[in-house]
Amino acid sequence: MLNPPRKNKLELIATILAALPLCCMVLLALLAVAPRLLGLTPLVVVSASMSPALEMGDMAFMRRTDAELLSPGNVIAYDTPTGLSTHRIVGIEGSETGLTFRTKGDRNLTSDPLPVGTDSVVGRLVMRVPVLGSVAVFVRSLPGIILLIVVPLVVYAAMFALDRAGAKRPAFMREAQHHPAGRRYRVSLVVTGAVALIVAGALVRTVAIMTDTQSVAANTVATATCFPRTFYLHNNPTPPVVDTNSQTNLPLDQTAPIATTLYNYDQDRDAFAGLLIAKGGSGASESDPTKYQAWRTAVLAEDQCLRGDITFSVWAAIKDWGADKAGQVNVFLRDYNGSTYTEIGNGSVTDANWQNGTSTWVAKTVTINGLNYTVAAGNRIDVKITVDASSEHDMWFAYDTTSYPSALNIPKFD
Repeated sequence: MLNPPRKNKLELIATILAALPLCCMVLLALLAVAPRLLGLTPLVVVSASMSPALEMGDMAFMRRTDAELLSPGNVIAYDTPTGLSTHRIVGIEGSETGLTFRTKGDRNLTSDPLPVGTDSVVGRLVMRVPVLGSVAVFVRSLPGIILLIVVPLVVYAAMFALDRAGAKRPAFMREAQHHPAGRRYRVSLVVTGAVALIVAGALVRTVAIMTDTQSVAANTVATATCFPRTFYLHNNPTPPVVDTNSQTNLPLDQTAPIATTLYNYDQDRDAFAGLLIAKGGSGASESDPTKYQAWRTAVLAEDQCLRGDITFSVWAAIKDWGADKAGQVNVFLRDYNGSTYTEIGNGSVTDANWQNGTSTWVAKTVTINGLNYTVAAGNRIDVKITVDASSEHDMWFAYDTTSYPSALNIPKFD
């Protein structure tokens, strides 16, 4: 006869193993479908720009609302040239062309520089659920699916196979052979297995639907699908406030530069503002720090897809404003997983007379064509630039100021 402690142990194991996969599948389905049936758009908060109204890890829900019904104090999601943003309305102005809204992040010191037109408003914040955003991100990630769905089903199936084959089983399983709890375990396994087969295909579709869930990151919101994002090149510290020595890896993020002064980013190399890169870089594998510079994002909270043509805008000059000299800048876009790099694509820009008679910074655009790649959550986007050996001199680079906002531009791809 099964004693009470073993009975409780058996029932607990059977209940957890039977319920966990189904609960996870139901959660995935609810998070993907239910908000949309209610006319809501879910946003996963991954920065503190709207704290305390929206904390990191929250799930925020937006509802489309007529612009005339919005008022100061409402938190809205709206389109910007670089994606979606979510901030609080701090003022409303009227004009011949209609209403415009002034917005501000609760933790920002100043209001946003551009007004928001009514056509740009996507929705108004109606509710938030603490922690649910973090849960949703984990459950729909590959580790989450493996841990919460695959592992319980495999363990459960192995227990069932042992039982059917008459193999030597743990004592509590042998004693449970004819116990009601054991019978419930076997019946629930059959039901779980059948339902798992039915929902397996639906689960794939559910996870695909959930990639439309959006994220609030550093004042901007962009979906894990191919919505536009701009990642700006920064120095360290940023915003720059003083000359610094050169640094192998620098930050790359969606925060637009606010500094108005271009400092010397490599006072250990020369005494001129900006960054000096020596010509002769051998490619993405170049290891001489004087012949390349890399910028890298923080660990991505969600997948970032890269589709179509990605552009890299840069301000550069021939060293000492060298006249009538050719220059070539090579750009390598890479996926960094914490230990190794995968090259996603590369491009270059060449000019036989880079300065073209000027003694100032020259804006150039490098296009990386035809991408079809997704940087997985947990990895980083890395940009590495070199000056080609064909250049007739070393080159200077300017970034992280309002005048020289060098950046990686990811377009929307439908």
